Amino acid sequence: MNSLICATDYVLPDEPCLGVFEVIRSILGKQHRVQIIQIVRNDKVVTLDRDLGSIKKFPDVDLFRIPGGIIEPSGKIHTVHTAGQLMEIADTLREKNILDKVDRVLSGTKTKRTGTNR
Repeated sequence: MNSLICATDYVLPDEPCLGVFEVIRSILGKQHRVQIIQIVRNDKVVTLDRDLGSIKKFPDVDLFRIPGGIIEPSGKIHTVHTAGQLMEIADTLREKNILDKVDRVLSGTKTKRTGTNR
């Protein structure tokens, strides 16, 4: 079944949000980090793609997916977070690169700063 993707040019922080994802896309032949925000408006999923800039601005920062709800097979949408909440989490993950630190701790590898196991 083909489905139409509805797009928007704005997102309000209090809108129900299905998820925030960050991916790499080619824009005008250059690699950019793009934030995809999926919100629910009038019982439909609406998507905003935000160009965050060249991937060179984000060295060693992992891509991530932050779920905020689900769509049942019947089409019913359930969200548990707002766009503002998930965008704040995304900013924290990107700026502090928490995923990298957690991965190093779980894998037992040495940290970059101290050179010790944590």
